Amino acid sequence: MLIPNYYEDITKLHIHTCAQHNYFIPFSDGKQALAAKNRQESPVFFDLNGNWQFSYYSSIQEILSANIAELETMHHHEIPVPSTWQTQGYDQQMYTNIRYPIPFDPPYVPVDNPVGLYTRTFVLSQEQLSSNDWHLFFEGVDSCHYVWINQTLVGYSQVSHAISEFDLTDYLKVGENVLSVLVLKWCDGTYFEDQDKFRQSGIFRPVYLLGRAKQRVNHYLIHQDYDYHKKQAVVQIEIVDQSAKVDFEYALFDEEGTLQSKGTDYQFILNNIHEWTAETPYLYRLLLRFGHEWICEKIGFRKFELDVKQGLRINGKTLKLHGVNQHDSWPDTGASVSMERHRQDLLLMKEHHINAIRTSHYPKSPEFYQLCDELGFYVLNEADVEIHGVVTLYDVGGDDNYNMIANDSNYEQVIIDRVSSSIVPFRNVTSIFMWSMGNESGFGKNFEKALSVAYELDPVRFRHYEGYFHAYKDHDNEDKYLSVYSRMYPTLKESEQDYLISPKKPYILCEYSHAMGNGPGDLAAYDELMEKYPAFIGGFIWEWCDHAVILGYDKQNKPQFGYGGDSGEEIHDGNFCMDGLVYPDRQVHVGLLDFKHLHRPIRAKIEQNDLVLENVRAFTTYTDENLAVKLIWQLNGQKVTQNELSIQEIKPNSKIKCPLVVPDVQEGLLQLLVVTFHPETKQVYAREQLTLKQQQLQLPTWVCSKTSSDIWRIQENHQKYQLQSEKLSVVFDRLTGQLTTYVVNSKTKISGSRWLIWRAPIDNDRSVKESWYQAGFHQLCPRVYETKLVQKTPQQVEITVKSSLTPIYRQRVVELLTTWTFYCDGRISIHTKAQRNCQMPSFPRFGLELKVQPDTSQVRYLGNGPTENYQDKQLASYFADFQTTIEDLYEPYIKPQENGSHGNTYALSIGNKVQVQAYANQPFSFNISDYSVEQLSNVQHRHELVKEAYPYLIIDSHHAGVGSNSCGPVLDERYQINQQELDFEITLQL
Repeated sequence: MLIPNYYEDITKLHIHTCAQHNYFIPFSDGKQALAAKNRQESPVFFDLNGNWQFSYYSSIQEILSANIAELETMHHHEIPVPSTWQTQGYDQQMYTNIRYPIPFDPPYVPVDNPVGLYTRTFVLSQEQLSSNDWHLFFEGVDSCHYVWINQTLVGYSQVSHAISEFDLTDYLKVGENVLSVLVLKWCDGTYFEDQDKFRQSGIFRPVYLLGRAKQRVNHYLIHQDYDYHKKQAVVQIEIVDQSAKVDFEYALFDEEGTLQSKGTDYQFILNNIHEWTAETPYLYRLLLRFGHEWICEKIGFRKFELDVKQGLRINGKTLKLHGVNQHDSWPDTGASVSMERHRQDLLLMKEHHINAIRTSHYPKSPEFYQLCDELGFYVLNEADVEIHGVVTLYDVGGDDNYNMIANDSNYEQVIIDRVSSSIVPFRNVTSIFMWSMGNESGFGKNFEKALSVAYELDPVRFRHYEGYFHAYKDHDNEDKYLSVYSRMYPTLKESEQDYLISPKKPYILCEYSHAMGNGPGDLAAYDELMEKYPAFIGGFIWEWCDHAVILGYDKQNKPQFGYGGDSGEEIHDGNFCMDGLVYPDRQVHVGLLDFKHLHRPIRAKIEQNDLVLENVRAFTTYTDENLAVKLIWQLNGQKVTQNELSIQEIKPNSKIKCPLVVPDVQEGLLQLLVVTFHPETKQVYAREQLTLKQQQLQLPTWVCSKTSSDIWRIQENHQKYQLQSEKLSVVFDRLTGQLTTYVVNSKTKISGSRWLIWRAPIDNDRSVKESWYQAGFHQLCPRVYETKLVQKTPQQVEITVKSSLTPIYRQRVVELLTTWTFYCDGRISIHTKAQRNCQMPSFPRFGLELKVQPDTSQVRYLGNGPTENYQDKQLASYFADFQTTIEDLYEPYIKPQENGSHGNTYALSIGNKVQVQAYANQPFSFNISDYSVEQLSNVQHRHELVKEAYPYLIIDSHHAGVGSNSCGPVLDERYQINQQELDFEITLQL
């Protein structure tokens, strides 16, 4: 047989692998180690990334009878390493969330188990072989792998997101060596890696050889006891494992390269510390020499503290985690992510004021943590453990079955191995403040043991495991090693009552505000609760990016993104993977802009005649070098004047007052837009709007005011009213109670209207939309009971309509009493009073849809913008006079849905010369789109949308919030449309 069947044996997790140890890269020279910008500069680092020979087999059964030498000669293709083979055209993409992708029969996996065989050669000289031992490192292989050198089986390992290391010294020869790796798609570890992601296979992280001195230290720890009062640290180097006792010396340099301390003692004291925080990520370089090996560690000095009274603190200052969950995912490379792209993501997070990362749901590559140290993030590091699929087993209890594997002692070592492999390599990482035992795997004695092992490995850092919530209530559950209580997607009320009023442990939301599609819409409410209670130390939004695969390219060579089911897989979970704060290509969702504003570092308010600027950061001082302030005065949404404010210094957690020179204006809405940004990079921190005088808002001058001496000529029959003047022609349908056509100077401006309750369901409507469909909101039939026309004056006609909206086989949804008033100057005044049937679900919206035909796509509006905004998703918006286009108002969610609404609007103009205008005394929201709500409701991908013959203008008097109910709690009642009486009033100018 080609291989022993380790992959279905939970007692054989790693065969002939080296013992776990801290991650480091040795150099042969101290200056080299200090100056190196990356690990590839080490002369003993042998990079094995690149193109490997590759053969894919749809079943391992095809090659079990072969031998490795034979298989190495049969390659006909190459594949880049690192990569996943699904992104290289092999096998099938597959996305599942909870359900296991294979039959549940642990430890067994399908007999037809796809495999990939990788082969490459490398050359070592006699000098290299004689002077060093050579170790082979894999930083990530999904799901397990067997390793051969020169046709000799070296060993086996699993845990997809863990480092596996093999000592090849006894297998190597001078000259060319042949390395082969057989990767299996499934193994018994698959039952512990049921994460919500695309299931991808292969050598997806870097591979390399390290030359190690024969006499060496294998494992060391850097302990720091930092006293932030004295700005003093005691540093201790602990040797955990060594092959022989070797000479030791150290040298510590600050960021500028100045020597701070050196010697041969394993413990030393450092004074006048520059602290490390996420705001101020200051790193020292600690140069260590163990015998003939030199290692440079970048370390930051910090101290984390945690209790229920003061919450989480770093260096004595209170800290709230404004975090995000982050999977490794890019649409073209899948789970294989380069360090350049990791840096791109992290810089984008910094730009949007994210300070913490949960490595959902597995450890990262070692270099990722170095980036977090360098750029400044608080990292919750998670073990590669998820057993969520047990809750989907047939008729065995659903969620009550969560603890099946977690409480089965047969799997204790599997879980402990995975937890250990997420901790041991990274104990010297500055940015990691907490260890997580895994995700969505229930609770039981295996996790009690894992928590105790985590404590033994690292008694200093904190420990997290949300699965404790699912512990059997009749079991004496051990939680003494658990540092925090953690939850996913609870209601605010539940969090407050169960965890915060009388807290037993600090509280964290490891997942909240599910950022799927048009959302999340509940960020501010969570933040208010975090600020209210010290024990509520923060949370991590689910999640950073939309997961997608590339299906093809359009005519502009832009990628067309797909999700579960788009690759022909039978078992999948659709677009539930499209749940990020950024699109797959890292374009920013509006939800991330809301997050950025919510966590802005500088807050502005007006006190009497002063502008007060508050620095809410704990460690950052702002001066004119890192902060610029622009003041933009607006009257009725239009800019009056602007100037920049000179800032001397705003210390951490302090305020300054700046005298304001208020423009002398007449009546109207006077507002101040305060824009804070970095003067060099021009990166905006926030745009914050303050209101000074809120007198009667003046309609903008661009709202047409016409006069006319025309008179209406009226024709009517039982089907319609027809109004005619010299320039205008109006047809009103008496059977639907709606406007059929409105023509000005022989040009059609409106070609239909209807009352609208339906919105194209957003992802966060995934639960409530079924009740909407059941209530028939998507197919309402108008029924007119009475119409009445009264010619008030020769130039004014009033049509009153008594009607209802009723779906097929259901009762009335709403009753309407509407007055349409038509003026010869082109105005239409529409006023309706609606009685909602309270037996029905809450409404998605209540508004009027018009099929409009302007001469251009130009749009101007006085309202909230420039981003889309809803009742509970408007932090990134401000009130102004905006000019844009219909195309730019569209928000391109991968799965089409309601998008692009703008609230707090008072006036709107569409088109250039042939305009359609709308205005009101009370604010409304509007949406204008090239796509109907029906198309947005039914089309599955944005690249399948077809621009329609005319745009649809929807004017809403009411529009529900967006929330995060795709996975989070139901939409807050404040943002639902539950009231019985609804009032709609708008004036159109055509």
